[in-house]
Amino acid sequence: LDKLCGIIQQLRRALPPSMPLLVKMRVFDSMDRTVMVAQRIVAAGAGILTVHGRTRHQGGGKKTAAEYKLASWPHIRAVKRAVPVPVIANGNVLDWRAVPQILEATECDGVMSGCGLLRDPTLFAKAKIAAGENDDEVQDFGDYVTIRDDVDDTVD
Repeated sequence: LDKLCGIIQQLRRALPPSMPLLVKMRVFDSMDRTVMVAQRIVAAGAGILTVHGRTRHQGGGKKTAAEYKLASWPHIRAVKRAVPVPVIANGNVLDWRAVPQILEATECDGVMSGCGLLRDPTLFAKAKIAAGENDDEVQDFGDYVTIRDDVDDTVD
């Protein structure tokens, strides 16, 4: 952890003050350890923290698809409550319906998705539309993805 914090401090010094340093971490089995590590990362200079709700042993992405393990939203919420910087939740973003659930359960400032976006690049657009927000750029991107899918299906 000391080595990690040293790297974060060096990065923070190398970046312009106006540029936030985003660090992504995974949770630990222990909620106390998870919170302590998050606090150390922020104290070292992270301005935004993304928290993946599974341990490194539980994995994520394709590894968890076969033997699905839920991300620990309570661990992520504990981090959010313990640090003074924006926190982004990651894990269990399977489709657009998960976004408001994750935001409510974790109290986070945002949601990050990996495999969910690989399956559906318009995932966040659908969440915005469901929330009553109309975003023409996002809709245009969704149209582009649909067109690309049609084109890719015709290529040998």
